[in-house]
Amino acid sequence: MIPLNERYQFSEKIFTSPSGSLFLGKDESLQRQVYLYRMEKSKISDEEHTRMMAGVSHVVHPSFFHILDMGVSKEGAFAVLEKREGISFVQLLKQKSDPYSLKEILSIAIQVGKAVQDALEERIRGYSITAENLWLYENQVMVINYWTEGEREQRGAMGLATLLYQLITRSVDVPTELERIEEEIMESPLNGSKEEKESLIRMLRRARNGQDTLSSLILSMNRLVNHATLSADFSHEEVEPTIHCTSETETTKPKRAKMFLLPTFFLLIILLAVMTRGLWFKSEETLQPPAPQEPVPVTETVNEEPEPEEAPTPEPESSPEPTTFVEVPNMVGESLQAAEKRALDQGLRYQYFLDFNERPEGEVFKQDPEPGDQVAKGSRITFWVSKGPAN
Repeated sequence: MIPLNERYQFSEKIFTSPSGSLFLGKDESLQRQVYLYRMEKSKISDEEHTRMMAGVSHVVHPSFFHILDMGVSKEGAFAVLEKREGISFVQLLKQKSDPYSLKEILSIAIQVGKAVQDALEERIRGYSITAENLWLYENQVMVINYWTEGEREQRGAMGLATLLYQLITRSVDVPTELERIEEEIMESPLNGSKEEKESLIRMLRRARNGQDTLSSLILSMNRLVNHATLSADFSHEEVEPTIHCTSETETTKPKRAKMFLLPTFFLLIILLAVMTRGLWFKSEETLQPPAPQEPVPVTETVNEEPEPEEAPTPEPESSPEPTTFVEVPNMVGESLQAAEKRALDQGLRYQYFLDFNERPEGEVFKQDPEPGDQVAKGSRITFWVSKGPAN
């Protein structure tokens, strides 16, 4: 038997991310190619890294690399991943010569967001979903490292907003200033109208300010992708090149004018008749003698010096209150009533859905955002309540 520290051989490095590096490797025992994801040295011990990998090794989902094994080399802890032909998003952003279309960008982001929601059922949360941690395999977006926690702006709704920026600008580096992000999106070569870019900016602003949950952001993206598809369908008609689904073109206006010519003619005749009748009644009223007017009493005014009035004290201008952030409570495992109370106690709005699940009926089995996330007070959170196992 080959010792574990000799079983896996590292070869070509594919890319490096803040949390680790992905290598092409070989399993000498089973004579197969694998991917080896080696963790960067940090304050987390190698034993803790392998424990976290083992905690998610049961996950089998098309949007997540399956962990086959794990180990520790002299360079650090590593995960053995199933080999999938494809390309990292970091490489993809650098290689793609043509800008993504709006529909492509939104479809990728929606796919990632739904994968995150699915993983919540397995209580897997907190990992990065930005370009540095994503892989493209046969049009399927896959998360590479889902056992370590990402930075706040890399996970959940904020992470999805960061990914949108990276796809739009084809840049891995993201500015810290929101104003800079918005400027670069407006100036990007994205194949979309100004109105669509402004909608994207509004979504990103709300998500990065902690005002949108992952579910709300996915819903907004679905609406925008439907609008983009409709606009694309209209653009195939033989009309002006720049056309919106809600605007009229010059070619349609003459036809509409002909359709309404006859009703307009009759409407003018009716209006003329009404005006003539009104003038006739008016002429009758002018023949009547005017009614005598009552004399208006004239009062004599005395010039008195007005008493001085106190000038109103100007009120100080109120400055906008800073956004208050609260921690999202853990609702998984709670009853519906308990989950509702937890949300309200934190000053949060909520919505919930009923769905079949292995958990007992009436028990919360998934939530968004994740427990412990910081969101703006008054934000809406979403949780799912079990209807029991499906028959």
